Amino acid sequence: MSFLIKLTAIAAVVAAIYFFVQTERLDKQLTEVKPKAEANFAEWEQQNNCLKVPLPCKEYSTQFKDWLVQLEQYKEAKEKSPQFKGYRFLKELDGLYAPNLNSGGKAALAVVCCGILLWFFLVARLFGGKKKKISTPSIKTRPTAPKDTGPDAQTLLRKAAEYAENEPKQAIDCFEQALKKSLSAKLEAPALLMCGSLRLKNKIGARQGKKQLNKIISNYPESTESQKAKTVLETFK
Repeated sequence: MSFLIKLTAIAAVVAAIYFFVQTERLDKQLTEVKPKAEANFAEWEQQNNCLKVPLPCKEYSTQFKDWLVQLEQYKEAKEKSPQFKGYRFLKELDGLYAPNLNSGGKAALAVVCCGILLWFFLVARLFGGKKKKISTPSIKTRPTAPKDTGPDAQTLLRKAAEYAENEPKQAIDCFEQALKKSLSAKLEAPALLMCGSLRLKNKIGARQGKKQLNKIISNYPESTESQKAKTVLETFK
């Protein structure tokens, strides 16, 4: 949630900068296009002697005047849009509070962007500060089974893996406890392999270790654990 809020903040800032730059460019074009067009038209009139003989130029002059009207209408419509109003507002803020910078609204834009980022990051922190309570699913047991108050199988297997390298005896004890619980085939075979291998490698109940490895071979003959069990038994004959 916090990451999405921060991503939204960055996207909002990028969008604000993009629209500002696009509006600034369009405003400049709309401001410059009319004088340039009028200058070009005056030059064309002079070249074609339209001032002295206006009749041949009348059709083109009418089209040009119509185009100027359409240009003004387009400009007025654009200036009434929210995009242009926001752009004008930022320029006015610059003129009021930072006239010396002469940044054309960019200073006000920077302040607005900082405000957006600050607001979104505060919201992200607010949501990130609330820790969700993780509810653990209840495990349904058979009515005849005794209530198990000890650690669950997953916890025991995790502890066994942590102990395996430096405290093999503790690891074996955890594996044995886990194997007494109802493990799936996916968990039982690796648990038997690890426990049996640790017993043979560290000479802690080697006979029991061989039984565990042979159990994998008989119960899960097609598994990868079965092949590994054969390799361990061959190694520690």
